[in-house]
Formats: sequence, C-alpha cells, structure tokens
Amino acid sequence: MGLLALARQYGPGRLEAASALAVKLQSPTRKSVLSILKTGRDQHPATAAEELELDLPAHPNVRGPTYYH
Repeated sequence: MGLLALARQYGPGRLEAASALAVKLQSPTRKSVLSILKTGRDQHPATAAEELELDLPAHPNVRGPTYYH
C-alpha cells in the first residue's frame, strides 16, 4: 500500500525507475525507494562508473574475463 501511495504522489513512471534502481542497489525497501524519489536520483541517467561499481566490485583478487582464456 505504501508503494501505491508513492505512485499517486510521484507518478508510476518515476516509481518504476526508482524501484528498479533500488533493486539494482540491493536495497528494495519502501524507505530506499522513497529516498531515491525525494532526491530525484531516478531521473538522472547512471554513469558508466556507477554501472561498473554495481556490477563488479573493485578488488585486487578479481580477474578479468581474459584470465581464463
């Protein structure tokens, strides 16, 4: 019910974008979605650096795809 209230306040498109970002950030809670909506982070396109940080953590033991070929 809380998410439906956010859809009425911010619109279904923004709620969808904020929810997708919250899932990507591994924090799919109402509180996270609300924070994303309040700060407008759902309206900013993700940069390549943000995408990389979410997909692959920076760590010296992480090997690239060419290591195994």
